[in-house]
Amino acid sequence: MLYDYINLDKEQKEPLYIQLYSNIKLNIQNGNIQAGSKLPSIRKLSADLNISKTTVENAYSQLCAEGYITNKPQSGFYTADAAASNIKSTYLPHISEAGSSSAVWKYDFTGKSVDIGDISLKLWKKYIRYIINCDYLITSYGDPQGEQRLRQALSKYSYSVRGVTADCGEIVIGAGTQPLLYILCGILRQHYGNIIAVESHGFSYAERVFADCNYSVVKAEADRSGIDVDFLKNTGARILLINPSGNLQNGKTLKVSRRNELLHWAEENDGIIIEDDYNGELKYSSKPVPAMQGSNKNRVVYIGSFSKLLLPSVRIGYMVLSPELLGCYTANKEKYNQTASKMEQLALAKYISDGQMERSLRRLRKIYKDKSEFTLKQLKQISKFAKVTLLEASLSVNIKLNNPVDLDKLKKLLCENKIKAIFRDNDNSSFSISFSGIEKSSIEKGISIIGEIIKSLAS
Repeated sequence: MLYDYINLDKEQKEPLYIQLYSNIKLNIQNGNIQAGSKLPSIRKLSADLNISKTTVENAYSQLCAEGYITNKPQSGFYTADAAASNIKSTYLPHISEAGSSSAVWKYDFTGKSVDIGDISLKLWKKYIRYIINCDYLITSYGDPQGEQRLRQALSKYSYSVRGVTADCGEIVIGAGTQPLLYILCGILRQHYGNIIAVESHGFSYAERVFADCNYSVVKAEADRSGIDVDFLKNTGARILLINPSGNLQNGKTLKVSRRNELLHWAEENDGIIIEDDYNGELKYSSKPVPAMQGSNKNRVVYIGSFSKLLLPSVRIGYMVLSPELLGCYTANKEKYNQTASKMEQLALAKYISDGQMERSLRRLRKIYKDKSEFTLKQLKQISKFAKVTLLEASLSVNIKLNNPVDLDKLKKLLCENKIKAIFRDNDNSSFSISFSGIEKSSIEKGISIIGEIIKSLAS
């Protein structure tokens, strides 16, 4: 049984996902897990080992990237060879994440996919082919910190679009935000302790990462201007994780005055701010505010990604370390495996250097501005029953119901109509719909059904 070979130690400094990855990799290499074996689902393994699904997802992601296992859609994860030979189609419908459910969602408002019409797939394939044909670039192992070509390109790009000041040596690449946060967990504690303050309506996946690494996570209270600095001072935290480009609940950008107060808090308390700039460059309804990192690189770790600028399957994110943390990372970087594909890193480097990313950004701003306005227009039909708020950074709209309804019944009715929306824990009066991964015709039809459901529940 697979679990016989897994030995995780939560007291170790090494992140749990690295431990899990190493355990499975070793047992594949020594034959204890045979080729073609089906691995436990993410949900089952996380439950059986009493670890978060995020930990298992990151371990499996790294194993997939290195070719040890393959993800066969609608079936699961398999050790290499068997799964690869059984995949007969490059296209598969989007399937419910609810484990045993096999229903296809007709109206997927979760934003976990992209409207293929929004992304220049043909152009991205061109850059991938270019790198494949450069034998000298792909016949060696990559840099654990990330490919230098990409870090150089990001140094210029991040300054151009977000005002981030970074030498390429200060940039670390990873397969999205979560692996980068795990690296941060390994180097933050030495300088800043193990208490981290987070926004009360921030990204739950980030909170889980820090909890996995035995950090004490404190929900920071907020006032109209954002995180309450006085409350923050009393938490004992010297680490703050924040998304100043757009609050997930109200969609508001953090005001410059409050940003300055938080930077002053970091200076005064010898603290550090982790700036998760999710979609910070993708402002289409308001004027972008430069990243906090550009104001004080000594007190801010900047994290950026391309989740809505490229295909979701291109898992590349980056962080800019403060000088103090850079020294700690450099001394230990050989301990961290690079989780992002070298080929995709090199393709992205050329894509950015050729100016394609900024062209794509300008085009997507127009597309999402149009989609957001269209979505808000469609939602006017429920204005008597709910307050609708544009969440610009997450490319979604929050629907806060005026009167309480049976959320379980609402979810059931949505499911029966093959509509998938975003519901958050501990929020009994609102839900969100994303317009990023769905065509306008489906937005119109889906919202029409949502409107009828809300009206029926309110009557």
